[in-house]
Amino acid sequence: MRGRVAAIDIGSNSVRLLVAESGVFFEPVYRDRRVTRLFGGMRDGMLNDESVGRTALAVEELIARARGHGADRIEAFGTSALREGINGGLIADCAAHAHVPLHVLSGEEEARIAYAGASSSGREGLIDIGGGSTEWAVGADGVVIAAGSAPVGAVRLGEVLAQGTVRGPIEFAKQAMAAVHASVASHEADRWIGVGGSITTLAAMIKQLETYSDEMVDGVLIAYDQAKAMYDLLVFLPPPLRAEMKGLEKSRADIIHFGIAILLAFFEMTGVKEIRAAVADNLAGYLKLYMKDR
Repeated sequence: MRGRVAAIDIGSNSVRLLVAESGVFFEPVYRDRRVTRLFGGMRDGMLNDESVGRTALAVEELIARARGHGADRIEAFGTSALREGINGGLIADCAAHAHVPLHVLSGEEEARIAYAGASSSGREGLIDIGGGSTEWAVGADGVVIAAGSAPVGAVRLGEVLAQGTVRGPIEFAKQAMAAVHASVASHEADRWIGVGGSITTLAAMIKQLETYSDEMVDGVLIAYDQAKAMYDLLVFLPPPLRAEMKGLEKSRADIIHFGIAILLAFFEMTGVKEIRAAVADNLAGYLKLYMKDR
């Protein structure tokens, strides 16, 4: 049965929407996004009130956008910030008021939907660098063999470093990802896929895009040396100067180097030489795993 469906990802850095035509496959017809930085300022499990307010408003707006683009089935899912935040009730209330189911995913579920969205054939590994967490998965022909989540993301890493309790973002990321590395990377993969805003932004910066384009970013190979050179450049630049770099949107200028630090930690831990950036991610995966034939 054909029709338009929509998934909304309530992430730790942004709220994103994908509207797709449902049939044998899901065909994307509309994407939208609001940067709300939900994880920003979280202390002792309490989300910042302003971040919650911005996110709730974004959820309302994107539900309206989904309906405006013809979606008659809409579902939302929450990731790291909603998993850990104990005061996300306003966001849940917004979704419920609009009759939109909200599912707060476990870390493993988050890894699995990212893999479902980005994987194709053969033995593939995946890293999804988010705002609050980073997911790893390995599978074969689209079927997950091992998956897990680590409590480190671009926003979280910036928050931790700002508190002055740790030094060295790459080393911190390695420590945070040690357990998922042990459980997932022990399974062989012929190639690795990278998804998430840090990955696609890095690809756009490597390509020096004047204007971001999914088509220009999808499939870009990112090698360790490229990521390291970009990190070394970014880490010494203040955010206003970073924001002028080609391929980098201004809203990500204060956290992009933290996302790249996580990628560098991944490269150094695994010995993987390069990853392939993918635009299809957990939104596409959620449609495939949770909204097919429903």
